[in-house]
Amino acid sequence: MASIMIMVLAVVCPFIPAVGPSGDLLKLECDPAVGIAAHTTVITCNFRDNKDVKISAVSLRKVGQNESIFRHLIAKQQELGDPRFSLENRTEGPSLKINDTMFSDAGVYEYDVVTNRGQASGKFSLSVTAKYKDPIVSAWPQNVTEGGPLDLYCNATEGYPAGTIHWFDRCIVLNNKYIQEGEKTIQITPAKQNSEEMQESRSNKTNIIAGVMVIGSLIAGLLFALLFFRKGKEQSYDSGQAAKPDVISDII
Repeated sequence: MASIMIMVLAVVCPFIPAVGPSGDLLKLECDPAVGIAAHTTVITCNFRDNKDVKISAVSLRKVGQNESIFRHLIAKQQELGDPRFSLENRTEGPSLKINDTMFSDAGVYEYDVVTNRGQASGKFSLSVTAKYKDPIVSAWPQNVTEGGPLDLYCNATEGYPAGTIHWFDRCIVLNNKYIQEGEKTIQITPAKQNSEEMQESRSNKTNIIAGVMVIGSLIAGLLFALLFFRKGKEQSYDSGQAAKPDVISDII
């Protein structure tokens, strides 16, 4: 830690003006920040109980890393490190700005500021979130029959950290803090057959039944006719056999 501070001071010391004996110690305060991915994030920082402070240089690094993420040497109008980082307005205070915020930017930072009244250091935390897109709802099957089964689906993407989805009278999307970010309703209308389709269906069923009955009747009639014809033929044959001896006897 000491070696890192020596390195930072070595960079910014040439730009530190003399501090007057009546100058108070600077206290740098930064608010925790919540950034939105792909948007601009502002980290609000200020010097407590001190005014008319002019910034000469700043240095920012992430806790746990040795290299500075961002350094700004105002006297030389030189910015080093990640170009997404910058002072929001160097004439008004030490607040920082991050363009195109990324998830990897989340973490705890150490912030050193050199001014005309001395050096001040502070820490702040940054968390990064992403808003969910409007949810998409769908139903399966698409053609719903009245009284039949139905599956409802609700899908929301690109949110971070992971949130939840709840079904009430509509699909509700909640972020990780259970704050609503989106909602979508879906209208389900059961598919009903109209009167013409129902009449046509009934007519088709009636025709099929009638056709089966006619064919059955024809088959039954044919079998009955064959049976009757066969029985009649057998009776005729029996009668012929019984009359023959009488004829022979008469001839004799």
